[in-house]
This record gives sequence, structure tokens and C-alpha cells, in this order.
Amino acid sequence: MVRETKITLRTKHINCVYCIALSFFILAIVLFVLSSEQSTTLNNQQNRIPVIISALIILLLSIIIFIWMTYYTIEYFRLKKRQQLSYVQNQMNENSSEIRTTTPAIIFDNATFTMDDPIVMNSSTNNQTSA
Repeated sequence: MVRETKITLRTKHINCVYCIALSFFILAIVLFVLSSEQSTTLNNQQNRIPVIISALIILLLSIIIFIWMTYYTIEYFRLKKRQQLSYVQNQMNENSSEIRTTTPAIIFDNATFTMDDPIVMNSSTNNQTSA
């Protein structure tokens, strides 16, 4: 239950950062549009340059955040998958070792019979019928 909560919180954080990158991208587009409208209404290209530079910086920032978050997400889920696989393999190894050590066996002249074997279960009846 605790692990599921941590994974859910981590995925919510990932979605939040993606939303921030998307909002920066939208803000950059809005700044580009506003700069073009400003230059057409004022007929002045010099006022447009600082707005375009700030829009480019915000656009670059949103792209960097998006790429970084995608890389982080891929690595995070690969790590989780590896941890889950190792946990399953450890459980399988523990279960198989328990089965080997706890199964009772009877050895007669290099032949091994487990307690579930029908020969061992009916050994008393076989002795009575053969005698």
C-alpha cells in the first residue's frame, strides 16, 4: 500500500511538471503573437526584439523541461520495473528453497520417494498383500 502511494505521488509530480512545461510553451506562443501585433500597430520593429528574445528563452526553457522530464520518467519507470522483477525473482527463489528443504523423503537403496508418492502411501497395504 505504501509503495503504491509513492508511485502515485511520483506520477502526479511528473504530470505537474509536464503541465508547467506546456504552460511555458503556451506563454512563449502568446508572446510571439503579442510581439507581432505590437509591431504591426506601432510600426516599430525595435520594440519587438526584447519580446521575441524573452519568448525564445521561455520556449527554450519549456523544451528543456519537457526533454528532462521525459528522460527522468523513462529512467524512473525502468528502475521500478527492475525492482519489481528482482522482487518477484527473490520471492520465487525463497519459495523454491522452502519447497526443497521442507519436503520429507524416504531413501531406499538410492531410490528417493516423497511422502506424496503412491508407493510410500500404500506401503503398508503392499506389505500385507505380498505376505
